[in-house]
Amino acid sequence: MSSGISLKEIRDKVEGNEMDLSLMQITKVPVKEILSIAKATSVDLSCNQIIRLPENFCSTLHYLIKLDLSKNLLEELPHDIYKLSALQHLDLYDNKLTTLPVDISRMKTLKYLDLKDNPLDPVLVKIVGGCLDDKECKKCATQVIAHFKVLSSDMERKRQEVLKRDREKQALIKQAEEEEERKKNIERKKAKKVEKEARRKRWEEIQRVKEIETKKRKRTDESSSESERDSSDDRKKDLSKSKSWLLSFWGVLLMSILAVFASAIGIRLYCQENEANEECILVRDWTNNYKEATREHLGAFVQNAKQIVNFGLAKLSGVAKNLGY
Repeated sequence: MSSGISLKEIRDKVEGNEMDLSLMQITKVPVKEILSIAKATSVDLSCNQIIRLPENFCSTLHYLIKLDLSKNLLEELPHDIYKLSALQHLDLYDNKLTTLPVDISRMKTLKYLDLKDNPLDPVLVKIVGGCLDDKECKKCATQVIAHFKVLSSDMERKRQEVLKRDREKQALIKQAEEEEERKKNIERKKAKKVEKEARRKRWEEIQRVKEIETKKRKRTDESSSESERDSSDDRKKDLSKSKSWLLSFWGVLLMSILAVFASAIGIRLYCQENEANEECILVRDWTNNYKEATREHLGAFVQNAKQIVNFGLAKLSGVAKNLGY
């Protein structure tokens, strides 16, 4: 064992519920070995060289009722001293303690406390008293616990104040962050609104341009349609004029021919009945004289008529082709 004490030696130091480990030059408390003899609720570790108690001392030996640590070299007590929840008697006489842990105020069962001959803080010295007898040691226990309760209460109050200030600070920070976020949200909403308005204006501009282009196309289409209608009407008028001209030509020609034949037939019939008439004699002489010439001229006339007809048909065909028929 690190303490240099065997388990057998420790067992030899037990009598009833008391364990006497004093005057054994112990520097480290044998917690595990003490625990193995759980019936010992009173442990005497006085007159050794213990500087500090192990970390697991209080939580492991929580069942102890009496603990004597007088005449050691203890400079401080563990902060979890309150875990010795059954302890009633604590002797710390002649150590090197300057103060006590605040949580000693939680040792509700502590009835006896000896702190004389320790280099305690002056304030604590007044509270501890002389500890010259059992009565003063009991009074010491009561006053120390009361003092550290007040101290604990003050520390708790200060801690709560610090926590309150921290909460208020955090609340202010959170409020500032929320305000900043709110401003950012407002700015984002404004930006979205501006962007939306810009998109709306762009859309309206596009629609306006489209409407103008549509109207232009419509006017162009109407102009084109009107031009086509005018051109078609002009072509129809030209064709109608050409047809009228051709019909007039053929009509005049036909009427002329009919007139000539009608005159000739009339003259012939008249002269057959009035052969002695001078005009009929002249006509008959003229007819005989120019009969041959008439035949020749008639052939030429027919030829000329054919040329005229072909010329008219060619002209009519050219006009129709230009009009797209």
